[in-house]
Amino acid sequence: MVMASLPRPHIQADHAYYDLGNVPQTKVSHTFTFTNDGGADLAIKRIWTSCGCTTAKLILNGIESPEFGMPGHGGSVGPWEAKLRPGETASLKVFYDAPSMPDIYVGERYVYVDSDDPTQPEYQFTIAVQEVP
Repeated sequence: MVMASLPRPHIQADHAYYDLGNVPQTKVSHTFTFTNDGGADLAIKRIWTSCGCTTAKLILNGIESPEFGMPGHGGSVGPWEAKLRPGETASLKVFYDAPSMPDIYVGERYVYVDSDDPTQPEYQFTIAVQEVP
């Protein structure tokens, strides 16, 4: 007996890496876009960042989530969830706050989107930063 495969959600980003280039001592942002290209609703369960200098918010159907940050270092906490229907697209707006860093920073910061996608339950978005005075 062959069992039919159940439809599953699947997160697919248009790009997951972005180089912000030379970042002056200010707050800058970049928006990533992703789609649920699977066959079932995609539940976004948590958003978090790798550094207190980086925050992110999800924008779905014109509604913005709270701003999420590094666990224990600000940003929203607590229960929060969004659902993307099959074919639906959302935006992830990532903010980098250069003045929050004590020194000029060069490197990468990460934003993680935890979902119920069985193939990639923790999807990573990356921004590259080259701070300038």
